[in-house]
Amino acid sequence: MHNRATMRVAKTTEVSGRVTADEVNLDRFHSRIRKVCALGRTWLALVAASVGLYLVLPDRGLAQSITVATLKGAYVTAQTGTITVNGTVIPITLAGVWTFFGNGTASGVFTFAAIPGGSILSGLHSTFTTTYTLNADGVSFTATNTDPTGEVNTEELYPTRDGSTIASNQTTAGSFLSGVWTRSSGKALQNQQ
Repeated sequence: MHNRATMRVAKTTEVSGRVTADEVNLDRFHSRIRKVCALGRTWLALVAASVGLYLVLPDRGLAQSITVATLKGAYVTAQTGTITVNGTVIPITLAGVWTFFGNGTASGVFTFAAIPGGSILSGLHSTFTTTYTLNADGVSFTATNTDPTGEVNTEELYPTRDGSTIASNQTTAGSFLSGVWTRSSGKALQNQQ
C-alpha cells in the first residue's frame, strides 16, 4: 500500500517512473479506436472489392440464358382479369393450351367465360396464332396473338430460366389479364404444328 505522499505524486504528470491513471485510460481508448478503425478499413476494402467484381465480371444470370428457344412445348394456362367492351368492364376467366415451337411462333386454343351484365357466358372457344420476341431486358418476351377474327392482343411473358413456367400480363388496351403457365410437355401438340 502506498502512503499519501506517493499517491499525490502519482496523480501528477511529472516524470517519476510511474504512469498516471489518466494515461492508462487514454492508452486503452486509443487502442480501441485503432482496432475499430482497422475493422472499418477492412470492411470498406471488402465492399470496394465486391463492387469492383460486380462491375467487371460479365452477367451470368437470367439475361444470358433466355432465348426464343427457351419457350418450347405445350403449356397449360389459366388466366383471370377483365376486358373492356364498349366502355363496360367485364370480368373474364380463361383456360387453354399454348404450344411454343422454339422459333418465335406459337399457336393455341382456349375456352373462356365472361360475365357481361351479371350473366355468365361460358364455353366460348377460340384458337390463335402467336409471334414472340425477346425484349431488350433479356428476361421477358412480348407476344402478339391473333385470333381467327383478326383481333390482336399483346402480352408480356416472363419465363423461368429453364422455360418450365411463365408468368404473363396482357398489355392490350382495355384488358387486364394475368396468369401463370406451366409446361406440360417438352413436345408440341400434334394438331397444333
